[in-house]
Amino acid sequence: MAPFLRIPFLLIMFLYLSCSAIPGQETVQMPDPADLPFVHPGMMETRENLDFVKRKIGKGEEPWASAFLEMKDSDFARLDRLPQPFEEVYCEINNEPNIGGTEFYNDGSCAYTCALMWYMTGDHAYARKSEEYINAWSHTLKSFRGANTKLKIGCA
Repeated sequence: MAPFLRIPFLLIMFLYLSCSAIPGQETVQMPDPADLPFVHPGMMETRENLDFVKRKIGKGEEPWASAFLEMKDSDFARLDRLPQPFEEVYCEINNEPNIGGTEFYNDGSCAYTCALMWYMTGDHAYARKSEEYINAWSHTLKSFRGANTKLKIGCA
């Protein structure tokens, strides 16, 4: 697997395992959506899922403990890494050209990873780092264009 795909893949597996390992989740009766509170569609985890993973990490249980350590040691969790925002992100099919798309994806992954690290460790430096990435892009990005616009935005 390409090195740049490894960390997002590990994060997805980390979260999948956290959701799929909850006892009693195999067959669930889905409630009527009208009876549910609003949940922001951009959030992939619930507090219950995050708490579940945090408990597993705290107990040193596998595969959560080793996945957490790999996430912690990843470039996406580095507190000395700096955001690389662009005013315009332009990505066409096959990312040719790719102006700012890789940086947008990587900085989004960093913001997400640091947010997870903050939740799992309680270290506010990770929360501030996540906020730094979000603020850098929100104060800089003016436009997004090209065939891959929806794909790139969906990855963030």
